[in-house]
Amino acid sequence: MVGDKSGNTIWIMSILVIIVCALSLVLHIQVKPYKYKFQNKVEKWLLRVNIFIIIVGVIYSEVLKKLIEVD
Repeated sequence: MVGDKSGNTIWIMSILVIIVCALSLVLHIQVKPYKYKFQNKVEKWLLRVNIFIIIVGVIYSEVLKKLIEVD
């Protein structure tokens, strides 16, 4: 039971973080806060990479790690 509660918390937190990063990306695309075009491109890529890393990290820690520990 305790593992399920902890696992659910991790999934909920990761979804919330992904939503925040996605909203930041949408807002960044609309506002373009930096003076130079390359700065805005870099910021877009960084936000996309953050989302990707969170997804991969959660999949690893919650799905693959348990499978690896069993084997």
